[in-house]
Amino acid sequence: MDPNPVAEWYRDPAGRAEYRYWDGRGWSEWVATAGVSRVDAEALAPGMPPPPPVLASTPVFAPPVTTVYQRPYSSLKGLTVALYWVVGVEILAGLVRAGLLVNAVVKLNRFDDLSTFPRYEDWRDAHDAAGSAAGWVFLLAIPIFVLFVILTYRASRNTAPWNPQRPRWGAGWTIGGWFIPLAWFVIPCLVICEIWRRSAAGTQPGVARVVTWWVVFVVGILASSGISPDTLSEYRAEYLLNLAGSLILVAAALLFVFMVRELNARQTALSHGRGTT
Repeated sequence: MDPNPVAEWYRDPAGRAEYRYWDGRGWSEWVATAGVSRVDAEALAPGMPPPPPVLASTPVFAPPVTTVYQRPYSSLKGLTVALYWVVGVEILAGLVRAGLLVNAVVKLNRFDDLSTFPRYEDWRDAHDAAGSAAGWVFLLAIPIFVLFVILTYRASRNTAPWNPQRPRWGAGWTIGGWFIPLAWFVIPCLVICEIWRRSAAGTQPGVARVVTWWVVFVVGILASSGISPDTLSEYRAEYLLNLAGSLILVAAALLFVFMVRELNARQTALSHGRGTT
């Protein structure tokens, strides 16, 4: 350093920052690191010096001042709690639908049994009740879908600071992957698996929990699909198939809750700079 240096930014001799401001008489309390200035709490120099000039061609600092924007962490806690409640109601609706499907099978068997007095009205009432329950299950699935898409979108963006590699399935796929015909049977699972692995600091990145939930979920959806029955035997087959689908979807909902809980725990731990247990 020159014997009589001018007021300027120089390498910090104290080593507590990259640069320290020399005010012409002594070292000030103003330091800078990575182009960001701050007050050094351990220094007691009086007064705040003027900021360094910004020249058009030559930067004040060497190396050049750069500002790196780091996206803030988006907490998943609120969405996780909301999903707990809505999925809980969906599970109850699924169990109610399963019970009504059993009732529809019983009433259909009675109507089909020639040894008893046939009650067509009883069977149709049971059929309509099971159909109404299916409608409620579908309506409750809409907010679950919306909340989960928002959660996975946030979770995908959250992984960027923890993983220098660019993801194969970016945040946009957490939305678009659900709307590609037939591909939705695969792409959402791949997207969630990648988020799961990129949120696995300090833990095993295995995706068995995600894949298990997805397989159970898809099987439940397929089993719950209608077959457009025409005969009593086909109605009976549809009721039994939908009953199996309802119970499978209830199991998928439970797996879903545990998966979302674990993903929230992993990302919360990473946001605090530690691995999950």
